[in-house]
Amino acid sequence: MKAKTVQKGVMRVAIIGLATMLLCLVLYYIYQYRQLKVVEQLSKNDRELLIDRVLLVTSRQYTNVIHDNSAWDECYEAMQNGDEQWLDSNIGYMLESYESADVALFSVDGKRKYEKKADGYGKTKFYPFEGERLTHLFYENSFPCFYLQHNNEIYVYYGATLVSAADINSRAETPRGYMFLVKKISEDDLRDYRRALGRMDVGLVISRMEVEMAEQKLAPKKVICRELNDYREIPTGYMYFAYNDPLSRQFERFIPIFLLVSLLCVGVLLAILYYVKLKITKPLAKIDASFKSGKADDIKSLKTETNEFGVISKMMEDFFTQKNNLDKLNTELQTRQEEILVQNETLQQQKEEILVQNENMQMLNEQLQFINENLEKQKVKIENQAATLEEKNNELTAKNTEITQAHEQLTAGVTYASRLQNAMLQAVSPDKNIFKDFFTIYHPKNIVGGDFYYAKKIGTKVIAALGDCTGHGVPGAIIASMGISFINQLIASQENEPMPDLILNRLREEITKALGLDQEGGLRSDGMDIALLIYDTTYRSGYFAGAQRPLVMVRDNELYTIKGDSMPIGRFVKNENFSCIPIRLQKGDRIYLFSDGCTDQVGGDKKRKLMAKNFKTKLLEYSSLSMSQQKENLEKFLDEWRGDNQRTDDVSLLAFEI
Repeated sequence: MKAKTVQKGVMRVAIIGLATMLLCLVLYYIYQYRQLKVVEQLSKNDRELLIDRVLLVTSRQYTNVIHDNSAWDECYEAMQNGDEQWLDSNIGYMLESYESADVALFSVDGKRKYEKKADGYGKTKFYPFEGERLTHLFYENSFPCFYLQHNNEIYVYYGATLVSAADINSRAETPRGYMFLVKKISEDDLRDYRRALGRMDVGLVISRMEVEMAEQKLAPKKVICRELNDYREIPTGYMYFAYNDPLSRQFERFIPIFLLVSLLCVGVLLAILYYVKLKITKPLAKIDASFKSGKADDIKSLKTETNEFGVISKMMEDFFTQKNNLDKLNTELQTRQEEILVQNETLQQQKEEILVQNENMQMLNEQLQFINENLEKQKVKIENQAATLEEKNNELTAKNTEITQAHEQLTAGVTYASRLQNAMLQAVSPDKNIFKDFFTIYHPKNIVGGDFYYAKKIGTKVIAALGDCTGHGVPGAIIASMGISFINQLIASQENEPMPDLILNRLREEITKALGLDQEGGLRSDGMDIALLIYDTTYRSGYFAGAQRPLVMVRDNELYTIKGDSMPIGRFVKNENFSCIPIRLQKGDRIYLFSDGCTDQVGGDKKRKLMAKNFKTKLLEYSSLSMSQQKENLEKFLDEWRGDNQRTDDVSLLAFEI
């Protein structure tokens, strides 16, 4: 019987499998053709609803963007102060990030205060409506969205009232300005709509006449038109969607056919794989193993085969025999060459060493002669200098003793002050009876520090505070001790429900009175910055007051900053009453009070300050962890940021969960 080659066997199985697959595909497409008309009728009514939903998703995406960037106090302050550098960094980034054409800020009277255009839009006038038109536009809608035409191109405008963080829940009632994000409807946007809508054709035109021309051109396709209105509810453009083969449920009908075809393909593939494994893979594996081991033991069973593997196995056996002989000869030759090279290197090294030694001996003789001559001269000088050095040494020893004693006394005093400060902090430190969960970070720049934290529970009221006193070290610790003492007295003296603004007003009076006058007869400017929160554990309602320190709250993975007043506890040019900000807390809210030592630390690759924005980013990133894990991650981050740099200020933080 004539032997069959491996290649012929593989080709036969492949042809059978291919013919089977083609037959299945023909049957599948015949079935699909019969169902096409039914599918088109069923999906016809869903097209308009699908278009409206896709347009709504795109609108909400950019409405959320303009919402998030219009509710923070720094934006309003930068607009009022004309700080374009800050606005370019914190608002202008939206041009590139969201591929926008223009971003602008307006005051409450409709005057443009800031504008930044993308490249290529220098002469385009994006805002033909200003003044009363603009204020009327925002009168009943905090987030208007409309379209305008510029140079035969359609632009979509996303607007938002500009408010502070404290007024975010009453945006329409307390506007502080207006913000616009302008985006051109480009081919990329139309391509996104096509991708979202399946096989629809999407187009953008300026006039209704062009829509009618598109309907005639695309016939018999069906066209759905959507008007794009400007801020006066007048159409400024149209977007049309054309389709002729809606297949919304095709996937459901495709599943059984797909499974059937897949099973047939798998069956054919398994048959091919089994044949290939039996006739090709196993012999190749034996040949590969033989190549790796360098022996002919693995291919002995192949020598009896009548196909190509039998011929290859015989050739490999002859090859291994010749290779072993050559390897022996090469090994012997290489060994002999290495011995000769070692001998040559040894002789050359010995020769170089002898030459070097001769040169060194000559140089040493010359140096010894010169040294002997100088030794005699130096001997006389050394004897004269020895007497002088002994006198100076005695004087330095006496001064050293005095300095050591003074340093020991100073260190002992500061260490004792540190123990006293720790005792005071321990008396007002948080515990499990006050907060559900909490952690504190306290790292003074010196042995003692000018920061303090305060936590106390009176009935159902919880009082939490964090203070940052002027200076650090012993002076800062003294003011911190005064602050803790005065707060205890003021809370105890409150006849009615304690309020944070009243406590800060009284604390300022007590601190100013206690510090008194300086040596020149003027009031001292020392004092402290402090954040103070009082809330009811039963109703979760509270009040906040701050002296140049904020309160940061994380709720539902979003971070909110509530700023205090821009005046400290102490002597200041502005001496008004502190503001009292009501806060409605929720279960699971996480509150953070911290000193400016956390944000002003110099570090990183560029040796710059950490800044509040970056520190708050880390607070939000770690807020979902447990309090103990947050403390560990924050301390690790602050240490890595500081690196080898000295600590610039006292670092303290009080965090707790509602």
